Amino acid sequence: MPLPSSRLIVTGDDFGATSRINQAIHRAYDCGLLQQASLMVTGPAVAEAVRIAKQCPGLTVGLHLTLCAGQALQPSRATDANRALPASPLFAGLRYALDSRLERDLAGEIAAQFAAFRQLGLGTPYWDGHCHLHLHPKVFGHAARTAGGDFNYVRLVRSPPSGNILEQVFNQLSAHALRRLKGGPPVTCADAVYGLRYSGRMNTENFLACVRAIRPGQLVEIYYHPGAETVEPTPGVILEAIRRRGLVLCSSRTVRTPAGA
Repeated sequence: MPLPSSRLIVTGDDFGATSRINQAIHRAYDCGLLQQASLMVTGPAVAEAVRIAKQCPGLTVGLHLTLCAGQALQPSRATDANRALPASPLFAGLRYALDSRLERDLAGEIAAQFAAFRQLGLGTPYWDGHCHLHLHPKVFGHAARTAGGDFNYVRLVRSPPSGNILEQVFNQLSAHALRRLKGGPPVTCADAVYGLRYSGRMNTENFLACVRAIRPGQLVEIYYHPGAETVEPTPGVILEAIRRRGLVLCSSRTVRTPAGA
């Protein structure tokens, strides 16, 4: 049954991490599947990613806040001597939760990454986080305040109810983040976000399962990792499924639905 009022954002994560990922995002955009890409301003291939973004004016680019499994912009107690952040998201999350001395360092790094992103001249449509660490209770408040009213959208991991413990954890963190957004500047969040369950294996079959799960009237984001999936999804097959369902492809630059509405 067609769902004419349902809107879908398709996002490629880790833009700027490697040239392979950059090129895969470029291809997915060119074929019409991908509307936006989340940029790691500390990524080794960020300069190439910015060049691609400026060659593709229809590509919406947001900040992929990086606080684990990557480099920081500045050295601190949260990094090693080479500015490397903890490789494990779990270890990073535990450190940030248990060591109160790191909070000032986190706030400084968050501010630096937002400032670096703003200086690129790509606009400020949305922000999210590498490995969803932006939802960490010690991170989200600092990031939301730094984003201010400039950014239109933030990704909350609002997965459908399931027995997946990781999804349940992020659903709870997202519910907490949503409460913190209320009373602040208007910002949009999707009704459902798909991708966590299939991280690293967002092939055609799994992508289609996400498309089939979309309910009438929803704003939905599907994110994946172009260039880093075990088997890349086939754009033509997915686009045909999107068309048959009557879904409207859009990006966070154009959506205007207050969080919690």
